[in-house]
Amino acid sequence: MLLLAGCGPASTERPERPAPTTAAQRLEPAGAHERLIIDRYTNKLVLYDVDAGSVLAVDDRPQTFVYAFNDGESDLVTVGSSDGGRFSIGRIGADGFESIIDLSDAAAFPLAVGEQSYFALNTYSKTGTIETRAVAYLSDGALVELPHVTGAVVGGAVVDGELWYTTYEQESDTFTLLSVTEGDADARPRVHREGLSDGTLFSYDGRIVTEGDFGSGVEVDCAIYCALDPAHDRLYILAVDGESLALDAASLATGEVRRVVTGDVLDLAVGSDSTTVLLRDRIATFDSAELP
Repeated sequence: MLLLAGCGPASTERPERPAPTTAAQRLEPAGAHERLIIDRYTNKLVLYDVDAGSVLAVDDRPQTFVYAFNDGESDLVTVGSSDGGRFSIGRIGADGFESIIDLSDAAAFPLAVGEQSYFALNTYSKTGTIETRAVAYLSDGALVELPHVTGAVVGGAVVDGELWYTTYEQESDTFTLLSVTEGDADARPRVHREGLSDGTLFSYDGRIVTEGDFGSGVEVDCAIYCALDPAHDRLYILAVDGESLALDAASLATGEVRRVVTGDVLDLAVGSDSTTVLLRDRIATFDSAELP
């Protein structure tokens, strides 16, 4: 199972990724040894050779990125151009990206998974500025908007039938935490907290986690990418290490943080007994019992 956790832009300077390969337009796997994955650092689709542990191709379409949910409850992703929309919602499968619904005039960003899969939607004016904002869920191949969820929605998570989300408040440069009951189209949002410094949300241990505070003393920085592994009470954190990248594992039970691997990390797959890290030039596998 691949655990997906997208986060906001990093505040630290990032090392440069190598330029896309000349074969960048071929993004369909040609056999079982080829797999389409997400470069969690750049939010680009990458065709990867799992036998050789190497990159075959990179999606080189300008301003086109892939976005995933911040938990492992859905395999849906969105792919599109930040230049005015043109997004697709679909899945990454054995044959590559398989579109479910195409949006010609809107951008869709995975928000949260509960009874439904929720997306934040932006439509754009001819000048490229955001014209409207909404939150919608996917139902029978169509998007159904929540009429009372408004504002610049940034993060989301679901706990016990309640959709929690954050909105960005431009005047104060802070975030507000709200919630609305799932399945009730007439439900009005409730404000829970104001003045948050971070809009990222996680659902963990039956509660909403804000500002990276898991309650274990771990200082979590998900500015680039984090993957939550609730089965092992663990959080994986992608970080900058000098001119390279590194992956850390943090125990949410004890607060211990340990560096797992340093290198050009692309993605990771979390299993019941082991964690596999896909790097640009190799694959590294770690026994879950030996990690924090």
